[in-house]
Amino acid sequence: MNGSYSQARSQNNLDGYPTPRFKTVLFDLDGTILDSAECGIVATQRAFKMHSLAVPEADRIVQLMGIPIEESFPKLAQRSLVGDALDALLKDFRLVYREITDTGLTVFSGMIDLLFNLKKYGVRLGIVTSKHSAVACRNMASVGIDLFFEIVIGPDMVQQPKPAPDTALAAMSALGETESSHVLVVGDACYDIIMGKAAGLSTCAVTWGAHNEADLARCDPSWISRSVDDLTHLLLGQITKSCPEEFRCV
Repeated sequence: MNGSYSQARSQNNLDGYPTPRFKTVLFDLDGTILDSAECGIVATQRAFKMHSLAVPEADRIVQLMGIPIEESFPKLAQRSLVGDALDALLKDFRLVYREITDTGLTVFSGMIDLLFNLKKYGVRLGIVTSKHSAVACRNMASVGIDLFFEIVIGPDMVQQPKPAPDTALAAMSALGETESSHVLVVGDACYDIIMGKAAGLSTCAVTWGAHNEADLARCDPSWISRSVDDLTHLLLGQITKSCPEEFRCV
């Protein structure tokens, strides 16, 4: 690990106009911006039960959050799960998940203010997710954060999903960003950190999502943020303004 938010904070302008540390920030979605873990756990357990599969424990589901469900579900199943059987399970999971997330999704406290300020001070924002891009866009719109982001890259848009670097590289390409030193990847899972490092980018692990700090530290991120305030200090040096109410729907 190359540093902490406090080390970065000392290099930013804490007293005056905030100077963004990075020109582009690529955020993971679930567990980083959206508090969606409970939705994922419930939907997964219901879908497995519907298909007479052994219902996985919540901790095991959370451990595999961060990679596409096409990969995590076979790992969660205690028997061979391929072809039509896997497709049917995925279909039912998505139906249950959509029902739950229509009302159950929330944004982590302070995150909307951070996104507002990053956008205000010219930082370009993208989403790099293991969730299908259409679902990610629908979830983002439902909580009113879609307006902050220029691009959303999901596993359906790349050859290899996280933890391969493809998702981050595709986001950089879509944004026309060629300087890796200008880009930070922010995520709550080791898969995010591994992806960012494989793409040659700086990374920040956040501890309020799927993976705990000890596991994240083993992935050797550039920074670890333990709260949204920590992340704000890393990115902007100070908390500037609250997002106006007219931009909020949560």
